[in-house]
Amino acid sequence: MARTFTQADALTVRARRTLSDHRTRAKKDGAILGYTLANIRQLLESSQCCEYCKMPLAWDVQLDHRTPLSRGGRHVLENLAACCSRCNSAKGMLCELEYRQLRTLLEALHPVARGDIERRLLAGAKRYSGSRKKGTVRDFLE
Repeated sequence: MARTFTQADALTVRARRTLSDHRTRAKKDGAILGYTLANIRQLLESSQCCEYCKMPLAWDVQLDHRTPLSRGGRHVLENLAACCSRCNSAKGMLCELEYRQLRTLLEALHPVARGDIERRLLAGAKRYSGSRKKGTVRDFLE
């Protein structure tokens, strides 16, 4: 009889993959991880909402460093936050406080402007649309 793949199994696989990635990064940085597989699994299991946008977490739950490693963040459990992939991508190299302030500012903007800025953040501040016509000025005047 074949064993079915449960949600708990999927969570364990995700926690193992995350721990492996974090160990690799810690080794590269010459640091030691301050957490185990059980810690990561518990954090993923207990997180119901994204730490940043407070939307319910689904399959796309990710662990983000509150203070990015590139900005002096440490490899400790207290520096990890469960969040959605959208917030993790948009946050990038910002610290948690900076990202929360940015989200507060974005909420005050017009919806079109907010959407434009969010798309730019998700694209890594690069051009996110390939729909612009390429050509010379003369092509547009004719």
